[in-house]
Amino acid sequence: MFNLITDFLRSTRGYLLSRRAAATYAAASIMLAASPASAIDVDPGDYTALPPGTSAFLMYGQYAQRNSINVIGTGTIGQGYELDSAVGIARFVHWIDIAGITVDPQVLIPFGSLYNGRLAGSRVPSSTGLANPIVAATAWLINKPDPVYATYFGITPFFSIPLGKFDRNAALNIGTDIFQATLQAGYIQGFAPKFHFEFYGDATFSTDSRVGGLVRQSLQQDPSYQLQSYVRYEAGDGIFLTAGHSYTFGGDQYIGGVRNGLRTEAHQLRGIVQAFLDPTTQIQVGLFHEFGVRGGFAQDLGVRVRYLKIFSASN
Repeated sequence: MFNLITDFLRSTRGYLLSRRAAATYAAASIMLAASPASAIDVDPGDYTALPPGTSAFLMYGQYAQRNSINVIGTGTIGQGYELDSAVGIARFVHWIDIAGITVDPQVLIPFGSLYNGRLAGSRVPSSTGLANPIVAATAWLINKPDPVYATYFGITPFFSIPLGKFDRNAALNIGTDIFQATLQAGYIQGFAPKFHFEFYGDATFSTDSRVGGLVRQSLQQDPSYQLQSYVRYEAGDGIFLTAGHSYTFGGDQYIGGVRNGLRTEAHQLRGIVQAFLDPTTQIQVGLFHEFGVRGGFAQDLGVRVRYLKIFSASN
């Protein structure tokens, strides 16, 4: 569900980033959020409310490869700009009833590595470890299960806490020194036998960061937004095929009050297969490709796998 997205906060007034500019103005962050500068990606069916008393454990793994960067006012630069990431997330969820409303408090613990980074052809040291943990809870305002015309609508606040690995003087960081809050709404509607439409929207707000180097400056980021949509088809007993699209926008970045040419604008195409191995165990595999990127690294290829195990209240 979570697509973990990194930002290289690198800025110069010229076509290429020098080592000095990278050291002074650059920082990279990876977050759920998740997210825009952190987008909170949703997997198909995630906003299906399970019965109170149910618990779930999920493990995500995602690999992404990036071979170009777009800087607003400069354009897309391919040669010499690379970044790979391998990220995992452990997620724990429990559904409860509060005054007749189903709610699912949860915690997400991301970890992984940013590596093979290059800026203007110069190799950037990798960053490996724990990213910022996230706490969240969805409240379902509409919860109408139905074999064909099920309807679900929920609202989820996410809060990421700056406890991950972070060095303000490093060019790459798996964690950040900022707090982030994301408010997300999700809607699922069954519209024909075996077909569901899903739509999600969220907004992410960030506190300021501090940029390393010889001069300490404040890095600010405008609120960023994400819209996600899916059409999900049940191809067989417990097997789901999904096609989806995501659009992130906003999130303009400033160093010392001056735009650095980076933001969080991109389209992403998604193809996802989900299969239940038994009534409580599901495996998911997804492929992702970004296009129309403005102000950041373009994800040429993304692969995400997910393991889901459900523990019913009676177990």
